[in-house]
Amino acid sequence: MTRAFVYVRVSKEREDGVSPEIQESEARAYCERKGWVIIEVFRDLDLSASRLPPERRPALQEMLRRAEDGECDVVVFYAIDRLARRMEDHYAIIASLRESGVTVDSVGTPYQDTPEGAFMWDLAAALAALEARRLGKRIRDSHKTLRAKGRYPGGHPPYGMRRVVPGPGLEPDPIEAPWLIRMHEWYQQGWSCPRIARELNALGAPTRRGGKWLGSVVSRVLRQPMTAGGRLLDGALVTGGNIRPVVDEETWRRSQARATGDAGRFRAGKTSRGPIPTRITRCGSCGRTLRVHYRTGDSVQLRCYAQADGACPYAVTIYAHVLERLLQQAIIAKLRRMKATPPQSRSVTADMAAIDREVEAAKAGLERLALAYADGAMGREEYQGARQKLLERLERARARQERQSTQAQNAALLEGIRALWGDLEMIGRHPELLTELPEAERRDLYQLLVERVTVFPVSRKPRIQVQFRW
Repeated sequence: MTRAFVYVRVSKEREDGVSPEIQESEARAYCERKGWVIIEVFRDLDLSASRLPPERRPALQEMLRRAEDGECDVVVFYAIDRLARRMEDHYAIIASLRESGVTVDSVGTPYQDTPEGAFMWDLAAALAALEARRLGKRIRDSHKTLRAKGRYPGGHPPYGMRRVVPGPGLEPDPIEAPWLIRMHEWYQQGWSCPRIARELNALGAPTRRGGKWLGSVVSRVLRQPMTAGGRLLDGALVTGGNIRPVVDEETWRRSQARATGDAGRFRAGKTSRGPIPTRITRCGSCGRTLRVHYRTGDSVQLRCYAQADGACPYAVTIYAHVLERLLQQAIIAKLRRMKATPPQSRSVTADMAAIDREVEAAKAGLERLALAYADGAMGREEYQGARQKLLERLERARARQERQSTQAQNAALLEGIRALWGDLEMIGRHPELLTELPEAERRDLYQLLVERVTVFPVSRKPRIQVQFRW
């Protein structure tokens, strides 16, 4: 008796339109014609083989483990692309099964132990990888088209909305929509996001996950364009699609205008467009990036949020205007110590194209190695040794790639400093010029001059430590 495992997989995109039921039915019929007895069916549902490695597909891993334990003689799947979408994954899985003495077979492309049969499987695996890349492009293009038409792209609806059943689209949720309307009303009356969150918690307003409301969550909910019946495209709200609004467009725009004003020189999150790029800030206790946190009125605070998950002993905080004042003092002190001549230019002589080719060659080598192992041209120990050497080669090439990229970026920044050398000398002699610069120009100057600003707890002096780029 030949014992068979059946493997079924569908991704979230449903790229081939073949349901799990059809895959299982066809596999059962195929096994029946072969005279094989199906021991168990393994299903990975809503898992993309092009995005997830085999290690993150639980049913596949369970099947491989049990196959290695000798619980089956053959593994059957509907089509080769159900097993893997990437060439390296395909060869590694096949090699693992064959090493355990398990035969592999496909309903769509029955395996034949001949050179022609092996070639057909290799071709099918390559076509599956090509289709995965084409699929990714189609999905991206589809999302762009939906955005341009103001249509719902799928996924979780924003707070205050629910899916229209039957049919695509969104409509106001009868439970959440009234709370969303209240948020906009309170916000336009001058309430801050943390105050709105406290009021929502006091009134028992429902959240999506049953937790408490936070000011940052309220801010995200108020900014969601789909609640106004549209999508954002190049900064403009596009309506007229299949999204029924919870609030009218004018109400939503008033909230966005007030949000921009409330943020002052900062806007929430790491992508803040305030005068200090938040990505150059670091916590002096744990080294993580500080994030923008709103207090009351126009007072803006940067905070380390790593204490919440136990990664930081202190919740380092500093007000934005205090940080900028200290940073300006450090910059002025640095500029006053400048030499009369600018720093020398740095040339980057490495051949980036050659390094890129080395990375691609290592990747191709891993793929060829997996193919040779799958074909039985080398043993397991030989394969693992050669694979380890290729992985080390790939890691070294990637390290050189990253190092040279950083050097090229630093060289470009140094050229920017050289071009502004005369202006920097002027700012050093007349510090008031720095404070009179427009916000956008101050931000560009900070980013050009400063590598990192480390902020320490209040008890430590000095409060900040600035690492300059030269």
